[in-house]
Amino acid sequence: MVELRRASRDENPLPEAPREWLVANGLGGYASATITGAITRRYHGFLIAAQPAPLGRMVVLNDLEVDMELEDGSVVNLREKGRFLDFTLNMGLPSWRYEFDGIVIEKSIVVPRAKTSCMPPFACSPTAGASVCG
Repeated sequence: MVELRRASRDENPLPEAPREWLVANGLGGYASATITGAITRRYHGFLIAAQPAPLGRMVVLNDLEVDMELEDGSVVNLREKGRFLDFTLNMGLPSWRYEFDGIVIEKSIVVPRAKTSCMPPFACSPTAGASVCG
């Protein structure tokens, strides 16, 4: 199997040349956004469903806000407090990595073929000297 992988660590892309990704489900639906995860267009989102004609497309899930509960019980937002590390496309599927307090958190979007659904799996791994994820 051939592994296709593209990576970008550009935290400040030029506004006149935004970098975007799009993953289609084969039914006319898709997921699409910028590489930083920002939703900047009307039809950006993690699940845009194709409806029968003449209805067109409908934004079903436009974004995910990820909050993390810390050991002391406090809650922090990943986008606000996490440090954006990079964006990759693995076999055409988008993935973002953030670092927060010594832990690397990876958020991905999986768009199954021929289904109007999406799955946002998460993974975390401690960096050197950090406590274990859990």
